[in-house]
Amino acid sequence: DAIIFDSLSGGFVYDEPCISRVKFTGKQGARFIVYLDEMEGILKGDDDSRRARVLKQIEDLPNNTLVIATTNRPESIDIAFFNRPGRFEEAIYVGYPDWPEIELFMESRGCPDLALKEFTHGLNFAHLNELIYRVKINREDPETAYSEIKRLDLYIAS
Repeated sequence: DAIIFDSLSGGFVYDEPCISRVKFTGKQGARFIVYLDEMEGILKGDDDSRRARVLKQIEDLPNNTLVIATTNRPESIDIAFFNRPGRFEEAIYVGYPDWPEIELFMESRGCPDLALKEFTHGLNFAHLNELIYRVKINREDPETAYSEIKRLDLYIAS
């Protein structure tokens, strides 16, 4: 039984044929996973025709398709999107890591020296990876890197 994975990302131009490929091959009995990354980008409120097209295609997917959508900005997605039958059956919130998780994460990445509360407070795992990259690869000062990550996060959220 084939499992075919396809992905759409809000950071790129919407790949119209993606969901069509799922529908076509799905009729032949394969199981599918469609991963919608950066859902807030895919469902931008300022492009109603694109939004309607994506939502319609999600609703029309065959039953043998698992749709997984992710976002770092759930507050930017209209709650009605999730409440309609045929789209998503459940939402799982993965919150910010607590202090022991941050310590373990930084240790697992070989960066226990960055597991300091002043450099990690209010960061999610993606932010922590960015902090590691900026400090260890780009040789940025940890305080500067933290400030920039927080600044960019606030900018993107607004």
